[in-house]
Amino acid sequence: MKNFNEFLTEEVAVVPMTAEEIKVIWAKVFPNSFLSIGKGALGGGLYATGYLAKDKSEFSNGISNNDPLRYRFNIDNGVDYEEDGASLLQNPEKGSFMAFSSVKLRKKNIKKIDAKKLEKRFQEVKAFVKANVGNMPDYSELFDINSKV
Repeated sequence: MKNFNEFLTEEVAVVPMTAEEIKVIWAKVFPNSFLSIGKGALGGGLYATGYLAKDKSEFSNGISNNDPLRYRFNIDNGVDYEEDGASLLQNPEKGSFMAFSSVKLRKKNIKKIDAKKLEKRFQEVKAFVKANVGNMPDYSELFDINSKV
């Protein structure tokens, strides 16, 4: 039988996540949205961008940068999760000369990511979008925002 100290020092093997596994988790949380995943040029990492749009037809003028959600993250060696940032376009304050404003979600890094932790983070992103959807610009010509969150 193991003593308490052996449990503290025992390492748990983490199986690296694949791009397909990540896409399945994204689709589970955001079923009507799109996740783009690519490999790093030097290998060893997956880089992803999450959108509210389901495909190019839902991007304003067909440009992905016009999607209201800016959610980027990478998973180094399929194990360590690091966010590059997450923000959501908003209408500017009254009297502002800006075309848009935005709200930001606090960045999060997760060591030894697994499917459960990743799904939890995607749920947090979804809750962030839901909480801020009321002040978003009108995207009704492109998609129904309620079908996204």
